[in-house]
Amino acid sequence: MFLETLAKHILHEASDNLTDHCFVFPNRRSGLFFNRFLVKHATGTQWAPKTVTINELMQDLSGYVVADQLDILFTLYDIYLEVAPLPEQFDSFYPWGEMMINDFDNLDKYMVDPESIFRNIKELKEIDDVFGDLEKEEVEFIRKFWKSFHQGGSTREKDMFLTTWKMLPGLYRSLKKQLTEREEGYEGMLYRNVAEMDMVNLTEKLTSAHYSFIGFNALSQSEKRLFSKLRNKGMASFYWDYDERYIRDEFMEAGRFMRDNIVQFPPPVNLDIFNSLDNERDIRIFNLPSDVLQAKTVHQILSERTNTIVEANDTAIVACNENLLMPVLVSLPDQVNLVNITMGYPFSNTPLYSFTEGLLRLYRNTRKNRDGTIKFYNKDVLSVLNHQYYQLISNEDPSGVIRNIIHENRVYVDPDFFTGEFAGMIFRQVSTTSELCQWLDKLLLFILDRLQTEEQHQYRELEKEYVLVMLSRLNKLSQIIDGRPELELQTFIKLFKRIMSGQRIPFTGEPLAGLQVMGILETRLLDFDNVIMLSVNEDIMPRSSAGHSFIPYSFRYAYGLPTREDMDAIYAYYFYRIIQRAKKVDLLFKGAAEGVRSGEMSRYLYQMKYDYDAVMVRPVLSVHASDKSAISIDKSPEIISVLEKYMDGDEEGRYFSPSALNTYIECSLKFYFRKVTRIKEQEELLEELDTIGFGNILHHAIHELYEKISEGKEELTREDLISLKTGDQVDSTLEDVFAREFYKSGKKRIIEGSNLVIIAILKKYLLKIIDTDAGIAPISMLDLEKDYKVIRNIRTGQGIIPVLLGGKIDRIDRPHNGITRIIDYKTGGTEQVFQSIDSLFEKDALNRNKEAFQAFVYASLYLDKNPEQEVMPGLYIVRKMFGENYSPEFRMGEPNHKMPLQNFKEYYEEFNERLEILLEEIFNPDIPFTQTLNTAYCKYCDFNGICDRG
Repeated sequence: MFLETLAKHILHEASDNLTDHCFVFPNRRSGLFFNRFLVKHATGTQWAPKTVTINELMQDLSGYVVADQLDILFTLYDIYLEVAPLPEQFDSFYPWGEMMINDFDNLDKYMVDPESIFRNIKELKEIDDVFGDLEKEEVEFIRKFWKSFHQGGSTREKDMFLTTWKMLPGLYRSLKKQLTEREEGYEGMLYRNVAEMDMVNLTEKLTSAHYSFIGFNALSQSEKRLFSKLRNKGMASFYWDYDERYIRDEFMEAGRFMRDNIVQFPPPVNLDIFNSLDNERDIRIFNLPSDVLQAKTVHQILSERTNTIVEANDTAIVACNENLLMPVLVSLPDQVNLVNITMGYPFSNTPLYSFTEGLLRLYRNTRKNRDGTIKFYNKDVLSVLNHQYYQLISNEDPSGVIRNIIHENRVYVDPDFFTGEFAGMIFRQVSTTSELCQWLDKLLLFILDRLQTEEQHQYRELEKEYVLVMLSRLNKLSQIIDGRPELELQTFIKLFKRIMSGQRIPFTGEPLAGLQVMGILETRLLDFDNVIMLSVNEDIMPRSSAGHSFIPYSFRYAYGLPTREDMDAIYAYYFYRIIQRAKKVDLLFKGAAEGVRSGEMSRYLYQMKYDYDAVMVRPVLSVHASDKSAISIDKSPEIISVLEKYMDGDEEGRYFSPSALNTYIECSLKFYFRKVTRIKEQEELLEELDTIGFGNILHHAIHELYEKISEGKEELTREDLISLKTGDQVDSTLEDVFAREFYKSGKKRIIEGSNLVIIAILKKYLLKIIDTDAGIAPISMLDLEKDYKVIRNIRTGQGIIPVLLGGKIDRIDRPHNGITRIIDYKTGGTEQVFQSIDSLFEKDALNRNKEAFQAFVYASLYLDKNPEQEVMPGLYIVRKMFGENYSPEFRMGEPNHKMPLQNFKEYYEEFNERLEILLEEIFNPDIPFTQTLNTAYCKYCDFNGICDRG
């Protein structure tokens, strides 16, 4: 182990003289492990040496403190407002500001003159003069950029680039000036200050006699300057962690920086532990289809090694994708008692962030009523009520409120709809940014108080950490904007979301014990016998981007700023360094493509496969799409007993309706779900009337209108019908029915949005029906929406049984001197033609006319009770009624020989025979319920999730 070997060497060389030594590391974790090894191998009692990170050393030497990122951003924004010709609002400026600060940080760390790099070259001949201090190759890179930039004339995008490009030097100077006056700075600014100090000033600030720089790789120019000054004064030693394999091979990108480091800052001694990559090791590569399976595979690997892992101190889990942290933690085996997390977790993945995001969306989308009060959009309300945090913190069950909102189709919900303390805190009016800040602060403190009173366990501790992080950022933001012109509420919401989505949760724990779970950056200088690395995909390891920047690639290359190639070399070093001393290495990657992720394994895995003969592991899934078999439900005695509830005389009084029989013909399994198991479809909130609701309101509205004028009359005259169109009878009836059917209550609410258009269409349809009936008046209305039930005796294995059929017929009428009509209203694109009676019972036929089947069942029920009458089943297809010469009758026969069906009695016996066969099949215990063969029926089926046919 590198750090342990180094600790032994330091103790041997320095003896008791460690108090004047300062050991500088790239990160804090490696310093803690180094101290542990010093304690382990020290022979006597002595003062511990000083250990710092390079960032801490630079801050100490500069005399400045690192400013808060938000402070820097707002300072930069204030400067930007003074110089920008058309300044943007802060929430739009935020990502650009972050990019500028990152560029300024790079310029300072790499000692680049911003006045030189941010020059607008209008004439190519200027390049040699302006950039004369660069190498010829570097100047050529810049020449290519400006040459391509000025080709093709001016565009809006080019003008915007040049405008920003010209502002950057002034923004840089003003920002540094203001930060310097406050004795603050961003990280690169502190680095540059130290690098530019003369040796006299630097010596005055040094607090140790000797500095040892340990385990660095890619050095910035400012770091190199500091290292050189201390080396030249004899005050520095350098210890590099590498392997001879990628130092010798100049084509291996892992050693790109290290080869120069060793030459420029040679180590004082060869520790002789740098040839581990040539040793044999156990390397496996797991090709896994999902992130969840990666986490589960970690459990499997650790469980396999329980005999060799006791406290797992020698094992590291490296999550290249930080989003996998939580799935990994919940998948760890019970044998692993101690876990130390040394990586940040994205705040945007926390439940608190999603809950707060839902709350901010709730307020952003509020609308005002006419009286000035507010109302909330239903999707935002349901998002909050269904969130785990609401149920955790409120100690209230919101399911009743959720059911009422959905059942009553409340598109917008008033605050007085809610009860309870927590609901009262949330569903309230927030009009200004100040109110929102105060409310968020109060809400977060309330949540923190509730979490502290809840039963304590590891997840509660995490949740409290989330709240504290958000509170600190909120308080910081509130302090910054206090005294400034108040931000618009929408602007603040977008800004707050941007700030919080970029936060990371720092985890704390015992750093030197237990299983180590870390990101790739935290692995520097640490060695483990067992390494499990996740998400080793090409677009993650190495990262596919070096980050956004205003500085083009040509300029970055010419001025020695980090480029994509540099990032590749840095990640290659991280990868090889963590495995170079490991004995067992398991490398997991997600092989399935998803979104922008290609599913390609990292280039490093290909190198492992060919250099070390790494074993490829592809877990075989037990279920494949091709293995799916059709669902079939046998009619057990229990199922038969349920079907018998549809017999005449049963206490529950169930009956088979035409729609139920249509369902059986389409898919008998769907019939089983609906009528045997009686699974209810999940109720959904409708923001606008759907097709089923549209038809229901039309049915009920025409029924109520006709029922009022039919009372006490044997027939309706033309004048009776025309009178319905006068006054507001149609409008008021529609509003009443709409409130009852759509809002599920008799209480009228304001109809708005697309529902206003739908109501207008319904009115148009109603008036057309009235006009059509007036044209054939007088009409005798025999029945309106009357229930008809009849008994059909069918043969079964147990003998003849009475089965109850029934349904509600929309309308039975008889025009003057005409035949009795069974009329059904239809609002969709229904057809009135079919081939034969047999075709109405044809299973799996996509074009089967189920409306004709339904009308014929109704006609059959009516004739059972009125055998002496002639009956014509028909449809009022309202859309088609606007055409000329519309007739409601059905037409039957071959395509070119369709004949009108005006007397159903001619087909009564044939239809009933087929109907009885259908009923006998339903009760036949030897015929199971099965899926339809026509999957077109499955697309909009409520049960396609069960069958996996959606």
